[in-house]
Amino acid sequence: MITSKSGRAQIILPTLQASSYVPIKVEIKAISEITDNDAKALVAMSASTTGRTTAGVCWQRNNPDPTIANGVAFYNGTNLTFLLTLSSNIIKKNRIIYARPFVTIGGITTYGQNVVFNTTDGNNTLKDGKLNFVTMNTPGGQYSNNEAEFDSQIAPGYGDIIQSGVADISVIIDFSNRTQLSNAGISVSTNGERFSIVASGFFIPAETGTYRFTCEGDDAVDLFINGVNVANHYGGHAIGALGSHTGTISLTAGIKYSLRARMQEFAGGEGLRVFWRKPSQSSSPNWFQDVNEVSSF
Repeated sequence: MITSKSGRAQIILPTLQASSYVPIKVEIKAISEITDNDAKALVAMSASTTGRTTAGVCWQRNNPDPTIANGVAFYNGTNLTFLLTLSSNIIKKNRIIYARPFVTIGGITTYGQNVVFNTTDGNNTLKDGKLNFVTMNTPGGQYSNNEAEFDSQIAPGYGDIIQSGVADISVIIDFSNRTQLSNAGISVSTNGERFSIVASGFFIPAETGTYRFTCEGDDAVDLFINGVNVANHYGGHAIGALGSHTGTISLTAGIKYSLRARMQEFAGGEGLRVFWRKPSQSSSPNWFQDVNEVSSF
């Protein structure tokens, strides 16, 4: 509005009031401890909602974009990172569940991105922390320098199967010499040269998000999750340090993915080491094996 005072123009502006709505970034960092009717969501916020209103996680079955009208777990604490338990009659076994975090300030609700996970079938023996294995002679006169050459080295009829069975992951995908195998009752070639091992089973992630795997060994080694060549180190070489040869893959908690790890020993030392980091461990300098994420069946 423009008025006149003492012959001069005067501009009067409306007073701007501070808004009660302050945008806050909210994100589900991980879904863990999934059972047949329960799960835990690790949530991070960019600022506290204390004294304003609340935040939390909402979820629903089968359909993305849940709202606070669906299943909901509220948080009214002061920590910027917190763990919420998702539990209600909405969550049942063998279901696909969509969840997303939210913040409500001044009557306005803002949602974060969806995450999706599967509840278990209620079977407490679903994961045994073991993998199936086959050891075989690979009499060829070369290293496996790529995936195709590795395939040919273990093709049916190329070499003889020495042994098959089931072994703990702490042995079959974490050994650095054949003595560790023999101590666990696993037989390889008589002279410890020119043999291969194929370890197979399932990976059932505890969290939804990006997993990083490291696959190290002597000589050629590779790792497949759900048929995807995630990490490898082909050719002739010694065992690299964990984290030398890595790859990532996006996985959904509770889903049963196929796992296959291979090693080919040509001459000299031998070993196969497969470790990983969950999404919640992405900033950790360490590498892990979790028996609760691996099963032979």
